[in-house]
Amino acid sequence: MAKPHKHASLRLQATTELSDSDIAQLARTAAETASVKMPQWSSVRLEKAEPGLLVFSVRGPGGVAEQLVFELAATFRGEGTKLRSRIVRYKTSQASVLGLIPVAPKQMLGLAAHRKWLSNFADGLRRADPMAHIEISGPPAGTGGTWF
Repeated sequence: MAKPHKHASLRLQATTELSDSDIAQLARTAAETASVKMPQWSSVRLEKAEPGLLVFSVRGPGGVAEQLVFELAATFRGEGTKLRSRIVRYKTSQASVLGLIPVAPKQMLGLAAHRKWLSNFADGLRRADPMAHIEISGPPAGTGGTWF
């Protein structure tokens, strides 16, 4: 099995008092505004919606090629709703010479759109519920640690 990409652990954890329908609407809105034009022309699309689970994909040009899949899971409790996002699967690319010799580190396809979704969703959640506790962890730009 291949070693996971350094950004594979990028995730969001949050606790909020918002209802499940409000959370779902914020997640959909974040997806609609998470398109990235350059360098990968990626867009985020809702693939599956079930009670307590939303699954999104980051798609390449034309919306055909799947680059990355992530999910937002919600656990409803008396003290609030606990949210967790995680990357489910992803594709990578790597520049090489003659197709054999790598000349740059592997790049996770769709990462820019996923980061934009995380930021958009966290901002929307913070506006809708100022008391929400939000933590995004994993390397945001090649470094480790929390960046919110």
